[in-house]
Amino acid sequence: MNSRQDLRTGECAYCSAPGLITDDDVPPRNLFPPPRPNNLLVVPSCLGCNQGASLDGEYFRLTLTFRDDTYEHPAVQQLLPSVLRSLHKPKKLRFSRAFLRSVAEVDVNTKAGIYLGRRSAYNVDLARLDRVAARIAKGLFYHERGARLPKGYEMIAYNESGMAHVSEEIAMNIQRRILIPLSSAPERVIGPDIFSYRFRFVESDPNLSAWLLTFFKTVAFICLSVTKEIAAMRPPNKTHAFAL
Repeated sequence: MNSRQDLRTGECAYCSAPGLITDDDVPPRNLFPPPRPNNLLVVPSCLGCNQGASLDGEYFRLTLTFRDDTYEHPAVQQLLPSVLRSLHKPKKLRFSRAFLRSVAEVDVNTKAGIYLGRRSAYNVDLARLDRVAARIAKGLFYHERGARLPKGYEMIAYNESGMAHVSEEIAMNIQRRILIPLSSAPERVIGPDIFSYRFRFVESDPNLSAWLLTFFKTVAFICLSVTKEIAAMRPPNKTHAFAL
């Protein structure tokens, strides 16, 4: 994740470790082309949490900007030159080759099951995308509550594409118990149609919460702060092919 290198002593919003911290952008500022909005959010982050998330942040930006349903977004058009340049950096050759190896021809269908033919697509590690979204939601939790998510709780995330792998019953429960209540929550917007989020805390336990993150008005993630026992019951994630 990108950060502002103003080192000071404090407590990390992600792991609570005391020591040297810096400001971490939530969401990563690499999603915003210059001139960047003046309402970017920052939370305190230790160097370990900050630097450990940088590669995931780059992968997140790459996969979101290469999707066929975000390609026409003005911000994505501005970001693509820098994304492509980053793929040609010597330190990113292994990353670039792995991405290119994932590109293949796949069958494309509408949500209603109508066959649209074959198109080039790339496989995406949904677990990696969800890890970034969960980290963003954890930063937003800190921003909104003024305190980090305590031990005993965990933030989990579900990409919209990953919902295709859950049962119809689970999907209906998520729609009824999470998405519908979130739709009436106030929307916080950062950047012109680049990122927005809605959230709700559970009154009986404010450490339990639900978040809806939307990127480029198209890509959505549902994030939940739950007890570690509930988080451990989450089914394993899978890869998913995104059309180019």
